Amino acid sequence: MQGALGGLVVLVLAAGSAYVFSWLWQQALLSEAAEAIGEAQTMGVEIQPLGFGPSIVAKGHHNGTSVVVAWRGGVRGTRTTFRIGRKTRVLPLITRRDEFHRLMLGEE
Repeated sequence: MQGALGGLVVLVLAAGSAYVFSWLWQQALLSEAAEAIGEAQTMGVEIQPLGFGPSIVAKGHHNGTSVVVAWRGGVRGTRTTFRIGRKTRVLPLITRRDEFHRLMLGEE
């Protein structure tokens, strides 16, 4: 009985720490990339509800093409995954309004 309870405690602690880890990353990304996230919303890309992973995802359409942008954190560092249509690019974290705007227009 004690082994089962010990295993349950370890499981609950692991799940709780994973949730806190993801939440902290989401808050850091929201703070650091606030300018780019604001530009995404201005350009019609909607921020999705925050999930359980260390990322912020935005989806929408631009000039009739689907767009998915994800600002990601975690043990692999910060990065932005940018997908327009079928083309996907993994870039350093996009934090500035002008960087995001250039990517949406295909200038970079």
